[in-house]
Amino acid sequence: MEDSYMAAVRGETQQKMRSYSFELKYLIAGHAKAYRGEEGGEGGGA
Repeated sequence: MEDSYMAAVRGETQQKMRSYSFELKYLIAGHAKAYRGEEGGEGGGA
């Protein structure tokens, strides 16, 4: 019982970490893009 509980908690924690990593990756990418001056909104360019 305790082993299956630990396995479930471990799996849930790993899933959350993957999800947060994915979100953080795109958050950082968006800020990096703005920092580089590519802030023209959607479509940007000339």
